Amino acid sequence: MKIKSVVWPVLVGILVGALAYWSQSYSNINVFGKFSAIATSAGSFLGALMLAILLRDKISKIALLVSAGVAIAVLARVFFDISYVDSKSHNLFPFEVFFMVLYSIPFSFLGAALGRNMLKSKQNATPKH
Repeated sequence: MKIKSVVWPVLVGILVGALAYWSQSYSNINVFGKFSAIATSAGSFLGALMLAILLRDKISKIALLVSAGVAIAVLARVFFDISYVDSKSHNLFPFEVFFMVLYSIPFSFLGAALGRNMLKSKQNATPKH
């Protein structure tokens, strides 16, 4: 197994999770606002799409690793908040991780599948001499 085929999808997922979840402030009541759901879904889709084209790896591997990166970013935010901000916040953090991954997985699969199909259609369209 190539290390880049594991590291890049996880890094993309961490970036998506960090942009979607770390930018969400806790000053408002609705933690899972529309922004975090849309940003996670769109970022997972676009990240998996690009990775499927660039890495040419299995669809399921790319999608699950991107979603794992999102979970890592959410857990990092939870542990940061528990350690430095308020130790009594995030008492339901498993649900936070679950919902962010739930937003990520279907769109990661969709993006990776679309990227793979785009790659296949490009290969089929090239003339053979």
